[in-house]
Amino acid sequence: MTRTLQRRILLGLALPFAGIVAANVSMVALNRASQSEIAERAQFIQQSVALERLNQEIIRALAELAVRNQDKDVTALLNANGVTFTASAPAPAAPAPAGKGK
Repeated sequence: MTRTLQRRILLGLALPFAGIVAANVSMVALNRASQSEIAERAQFIQQSVALERLNQEIIRALAELAVRNQDKDVTALLNANGVTFTASAPAPAAPAPAGKGK
């Protein structure tokens, strides 16, 4: 009788602990999946930041070419993508140095 009682007590304690272990295993799996997704997002953000400067340079070059060549198609393309710009007047040329008098 005592052995049967001991078995029931141990079984009664083991089942909740087994449930806790199973829950812990599933939470670890979910945590790893979340960490993987976060790592992918972080990598995407880092790559986007690295490409931002290149994107700005490309936009600047296109805007300069559109102004220089008065290309309405490139201007329309830039405007359609939310890029607006204005053509500034060219900088005045520096005056020629005065020649030395003889």
